[in-house]
Amino acid sequence: MKPYVNYSELYRTSSNNSAKNYPAMADNLSDAPVPHKDVIVDYLRRGGRQGGMTPCWIKDVFTGERVRGVSDNGREDDEYCWSEQLAYYVERYNLVLPEDFVEHILAESGAS
Repeated sequence: MKPYVNYSELYRTSSNNSAKNYPAMADNLSDAPVPHKDVIVDYLRRGGRQGGMTPCWIKDVFTGERVRGVSDNGREDDEYCWSEQLAYYVERYNLVLPEDFVEHILAESGAS
């Protein structure tokens, strides 16, 4: 089974008990721009294959505002699964993704 890159704020379930198994986005934000940000954001939006489709808006977990044009589509490549909305959080809030996932993105994008 492929690792699913997720964060507690994005994990949706009726009881939300499983959310504690994921790191908090709030603990993984940087004041400085994320290195290779453009490459990472592009891969999160377009890399791999689309695994599912949802409406083209999300609720920003930090502001509570609805954000149009940002998808919650699932994506996957040969090694990882992720939600396209991660691109929004990397781009807007400098979310720092797990190092192994970033290394994989850079390698797949030819930017490593």
